[in-house]
Amino acid sequence: MNFASMRSPLLPEVSVASAPIFVWLVDQCSRVCSRMYVSCDESGLEIGGSDKDGLLAIKLRLPHVKSMNGPKKFSCKTPSILTTKRYSQRFSLPTEVILTLCKAGSICPEVLELKISGRQLQLFRTSNIEQYLVSINVDSLPADASADSIVHGVALRRIAELIRKAGTQHIDLFAETRKPIKMTFDFSEIAHVTILLVSPAPGSNDSVEFGKSEMPPHFEGSPIVELIAFVGLRASGVDLALLRSAGLDTASSLNVRQSEGLGLITVSNGFARITRDGKAFLNLLRTDVNRAKEMLRELASRRIPSYRLIALRLRSSPSSADELFTFIQQRSSINVSLDEVQSLMSILTWAGYAKRKLALKYSLATKNGRSSRQASDPIL
Repeated sequence: MNFASMRSPLLPEVSVASAPIFVWLVDQCSRVCSRMYVSCDESGLEIGGSDKDGLLAIKLRLPHVKSMNGPKKFSCKTPSILTTKRYSQRFSLPTEVILTLCKAGSICPEVLELKISGRQLQLFRTSNIEQYLVSINVDSLPADASADSIVHGVALRRIAELIRKAGTQHIDLFAETRKPIKMTFDFSEIAHVTILLVSPAPGSNDSVEFGKSEMPPHFEGSPIVELIAFVGLRASGVDLALLRSAGLDTASSLNVRQSEGLGLITVSNGFARITRDGKAFLNLLRTDVNRAKEMLRELASRRIPSYRLIALRLRSSPSSADELFTFIQQRSSINVSLDEVQSLMSILTWAGYAKRKLALKYSLATKNGRSSRQASDPIL
């Protein structure tokens, strides 16, 4: 939506103290929503809209963004799904609980059932109600809490970045059986955000697509990084069976073993938990992706011997995964599988150290005609 084209005597100018945050909010709203509205008067600015699939609606209320030239009003029609709905149940949930639901939705882009029963919050596939995707014990939920609503995994994924960026510790969730889920929270002290997750229409599974431009994924390209990011969302740990059913790990637990070998997670009693190094890595992912890539390369170089042999081979010539596997077997007594070699290559390529040519051979990545390898690279 081009707000500049809306400039007219009807639209008052506004003063925004936190301009970068304001711009990010409007941009994020426009990424998620395909139909938007704006309302601005002496009481503040309101921006909102709904997504193209009718799965969610967002409203941003900015009371500190005031009209600078009188009590004139500019407004567009508010979508009907954003009209006020009354709820008898309101729960204050830790933000990490909501982000866990969002991550589960991102790996299951289909119609899901969100159920609250006492202090248990669970997310199910409607196609398999016998097995939950996520089950979280939330101490702040009352013992008699009860709600059962339908949401779409795509909607959960679309709101994840907005919630993550808000920096709030808790989110108010309004839920009742057969009503849309509503969430409200403050965003960086400048806006109050309301999100409504609408029950999908029958047949939504076949018609909803998630476009990359709507919410660029942070960890695309490395299954190891995706697994660590998911485990890091839950301080209490994640069931290994859930990681496999969610597609984040293999039947042989390859990704879990690799992550544990890197020292980014620990595994005990069937649960994976983030380590101190894992938390540091995730913090870098949010603040400085390049440094996060450097950290992952350093950890792999120090803790996984086969990683160093792969780097040694690539410095001499481009190689396929099979050739790298053979090279490791010939040069060492390391017990490694072809799948493990391919997993390690996902780390090298995600970190920008290697690239894949014609989907056959891996080689060192180059920058400005020179190897991306630096003198201080711990791989060397």
